[in-house]
Amino acid sequence: MLSNSVSNLATRARVVNKNVRLAIQRFTSPLYTNSMYIMGGTAATSILSFAFWMLAARNGSPEIVGVASTSISSATLLMSLCDLGLGTALIYYSSMRQRHTTGLINSITSTGWILSGLAALVYVIGIPYFAPGLTIVRENIPIAIVFILFTVASYGITLQDALLLSSNKAKYVFWRNIACNLPSLLLIVPAIYLFRDFRALLIAYCLPNIIVAVSMGLFIIPKSNPGYVLFKPIKLIDISEFIGYGIKNYISNIIWSIPALVLPIIAINISSASEAGKFFFAWTIFNFVLIIPRSITASMFVEGSRDRLMLHKIIRKSTTMIVAVALPAVALLWVLGSYLLLLFGKEYTDTSFLRILLLSVIPFSVNSVCFIALRIKGSMLYTSGFCAMLSIVVLGFIAYLSQSMGVVGLASGWLIGQSLVALFAFVWYACSMIMIYRSNKG
Repeated sequence: MLSNSVSNLATRARVVNKNVRLAIQRFTSPLYTNSMYIMGGTAATSILSFAFWMLAARNGSPEIVGVASTSISSATLLMSLCDLGLGTALIYYSSMRQRHTTGLINSITSTGWILSGLAALVYVIGIPYFAPGLTIVRENIPIAIVFILFTVASYGITLQDALLLSSNKAKYVFWRNIACNLPSLLLIVPAIYLFRDFRALLIAYCLPNIIVAVSMGLFIIPKSNPGYVLFKPIKLIDISEFIGYGIKNYISNIIWSIPALVLPIIAINISSASEAGKFFFAWTIFNFVLIIPRSITASMFVEGSRDRLMLHKIIRKSTTMIVAVALPAVALLWVLGSYLLLLFGKEYTDTSFLRILLLSVIPFSVNSVCFIALRIKGSMLYTSGFCAMLSIVVLGFIAYLSQSMGVVGLASGWLIGQSLVALFAFVWYACSMIMIYRSNKG
């Protein structure tokens, strides 16, 4: 009797230990760990950037903040325009290839340095035509050089992050985010008192990024990727291999991003400045939640590119993780949103915009997973078609509802459009799973 009890206890203990090991193995898989590091790094960047601009506004004049923020936004726009999908191509090829890819990685990185440098140089020369308000940046040669170096370094960091993610080194991406943004926060007040003009903000913001990009390229990445160099002459055979895939993804990226990019612009054009301001701050807080699906789908792309035969399993794991992390975040902001909005002023505490947007987190996540799944499969035509459908449906509802509902119509149109496309994506996935089940059964 006693021996049976002991045997049963031992069996149960083995079962418990096995389940614990499986749970640890599951939640320490690259998909989960990379997702958490990406989310943590992006969240840290958002929080530190928020604090940076809050200090800038309190210690500098609106003119100083305006010139600096517009310069940095210009650099971000230049990186988007000259991207050509190089980061996506780098992850895709370095994750899926079994052969040595150092030459291909170096060619992609060098192409990125050259494209971003040329774009920044052309922009600085053409500032009188592109952005007359930034003429003061063009006239100050040292600051113009800092602007060009910052644009190149920031785009280089984007490619470095892609390489680290494809090598399952997401923890370096997390600490890279801290290294780029924490020094800026520490430098801003001394820089303002030293320079007392827009140069203070640009130097405090840009200098850490330049130093980090060079340090990563010279010391950190070569250790985990032997043969990597900061810059190497480009091989035409490598360009022909990755440029086609990159450009196709570049087009789909732009189409996918259009609704989110134009929403704040539409807000200022259809309503008063105060209503547009309320929507902008709600949109800013809402984007903190979108860090979750964006980070997890970025990790999903890396894992799916590495093993496309396991794509359906990766989709399920990614979706489960998004729901598990996003729903508590949505609930928290639903309750505390008014207090966060109060940080911007009492006139911004209306949570109607924010709550409508929060309802779209799950539909947006479903669409994001579908977008990345199509990209992993290499179906460029279907990927671009899906992105085009999303943009047309979302912008169509936004245009229609904003005519009668104003700024509330923007949030409502975003929610309805994302939800309808998510329903289509869910039906598509369900049908594909049924087809796979039937083929396996047959």
